[in-house]
Order: sequence, then C-alpha cells, then structure tokens
Amino acid sequence: MAKALKVFTNDSLKDILKVGGSGYWRLDKRRASRCEYIVAVRNPDGENSEGSVKPRAAFLIGKVESIQAHKDRRSIVIFSEYALIDVPRCWDGSRNPVAYTSIEEVGIDLGKLEGKWIPVGKRAPAPRPSIPPTLTILEAKHALAESLGVRPEQVEINIRA
Repeated sequence: MAKALKVFTNDSLKDILKVGGSGYWRLDKRRASRCEYIVAVRNPDGENSEGSVKPRAAFLIGKVESIQAHKDRRSIVIFSEYALIDVPRCWDGSRNPVAYTSIEEVGIDLGKLEGKWIPVGKRAPAPRPSIPPTLTILEAKHALAESLGVRPEQVEINIRA
C-alpha cells in the first residue's frame, strides 16, 4: 500500500504550485517522511477556495519530494510532480487538517494517472528565520529550534573558550 498524507486545505492550485508544495502543516515528521504521496482535499470554508472544486473532494495528488521545516514547528510538503484528480467526499469531517492514510484508502488508482503527471516548476525557497546581528544564547536556541522544527529545550549550545 502506498502511504499518503491527506491534507484539508483552502489553498488554490495556483497557491500550491507557487510554493511547489503544500503547507504550513503541523506534522509528525517521522510519519510524514514515510509518505510517498500527498493528497489535497478542498476545504470550502477558506478565503482561497476555488469554486470549481467541490467541497471535501480530493483535487490534487503530488509525489512527495521533501518535507521542509518552517517557522512555528510547521512544515511544507514539497512535491516533484502532481496530477489533478476528482475524488468526491474524501474528507471524513475530522477537525485535524492532516491525516496519514494510503492511496488505496483514499480511492485513487495510480494506474489511471499514468501519463497525467505534471512536473512542478519553480519552487519558492523555504523561509529562514531572521537572526539578529547580535543575539543571546536563549535567542540562538529559539532560532535554531525554529529552523529545525524542534522545541528550544531540545537545543544544546556548548561554547569552548
């Protein structure tokens, strides 16, 4: 079974392709890194929702290339190729906008997507937290933690003089 990350998003296709992926999600990075695909499902309540995509329908599948850390312990799922799909009633009403599943459970036949994959063009670089020219050890721990997607208490800084 091909593992998939299913996300409930109000981002438009244009917004997703501008970034080269889908974000900004709070993920279990260990579980997410095992997923080969990401499936985007339309959240009808967002301001970016497109009228042509039915609410709660899966409209895009992407081949996961990487998962990039972003600020506030969030991540962007970058994909190399995507295909447009239409799988109605794909969201079960869960309040968590991220689900770990399989392509088979979503109801996608990968065989039917042969020849329909579109390479993702330009990708926006992952934003890096700004680091002030002078900073305290505490500020450095917070900046490192944010860029690595961990808690500040998990960062140790050793200074040898």
